[in-house]
Amino acid sequence: MRRQAGSMARTPHPHRNHRRRRRGQAMIEYSALNALLVLALMVGVSLRVVPRPFPVPGAGNRMNVIEVMLWAYHVYYDGIYLVLNSPYP
Repeated sequence: MRRQAGSMARTPHPHRNHRRRRRGQAMIEYSALNALLVLALMVGVSLRVVPRPFPVPGAGNRMNVIEVMLWAYHVYYDGIYLVLNSPYP
């Protein structure tokens, strides 16, 4: 299809549809990855899959992700507290 002189009609672009398909594929991949990450987070929070790093009498030997994060925060805070309250200048 040739463009006529003086015509304002645009010629069809052969790569326009291909670009739109690639963008759609990227959005589908992005959505699938987000769904997998949300699912993994829900499973990680609800199931006790992480081995307990310290022995606790009367408790099982597994923890969920939230318990591990709270334990790590507790250890971090205790370290800061120890340094701030140490008798050395």
